[in-house]
Amino acid sequence: MNPTPVHTDPSADGAVDFEHYRAAAQALPAGEVQRWYGVPSRIQDNVARGAQAVLAQRPHLAAQLPQANWPLVEQAERYARAASYGFAVADRTVAAQPEVAFADLRDQVSADRKQFLAALTFLASTGKIDAAQVEAIATGKGLRDLGEDVLAACEHLGGHGLVEAAALTTARQRATSYLERLRPAGRKGDFGKKGEAASAADLRDRMFTLTLRAYAEVWRVGAWQWGQNVAEHVPSLSAQRV
Repeated sequence: MNPTPVHTDPSADGAVDFEHYRAAAQALPAGEVQRWYGVPSRIQDNVARGAQAVLAQRPHLAAQLPQANWPLVEQAERYARAASYGFAVADRTVAAQPEVAFADLRDQVSADRKQFLAALTFLASTGKIDAAQVEAIATGKGLRDLGEDVLAACEHLGGHGLVEAAALTTARQRATSYLERLRPAGRKGDFGKKGEAASAADLRDRMFTLTLRAYAEVWRVGAWQWGQNVAEHVPSLSAQRV
């Protein structure tokens, strides 16, 4: 038997559903939001299969299950489409591209460090600052130390007049931006996401939470109808169709 094709790309309907449920997703309390897991296309396909199977039984189940939330069952497929679309949005949303390339920013921070070390060395020679503090900055190595050295140098240089305050402010901003753009080792998934990227990931998880709630109702009704064989009609979200 040939497997039924699964959804591979967020559809236009998914975009419509995403906007339709945006307010409901954003209204979820933060403590109730479930983190996304699984393959989007498989989740969307399984929810559609399960919801359609249960809805086909509605004519004779409605009287037996007066407490069933049929509107929620009806919306399950739309929630799944919205969640799949939300996953794609989050996957493609990254922080706005910086105006300065990372390599150029690193070179600027490196130049700041060199200039500031010369000024600090002079101040240390006159006894105005502790030579050990200058030595600690001078011996720093590695990409992260580069930015941290500049921040430390700015603190030591403030008030001595060798470097203008505006130049120290600019250097401090450059070093901070540089450190923020360093990619942590072993970075995975949403770790470190900020701004629009973090907001997109959060909304994705909220859409997924709505999907989980709706599909739980689908499964509950399906379990009443099929008992231990419910998985044959209402597959788990991660089930692979054969």
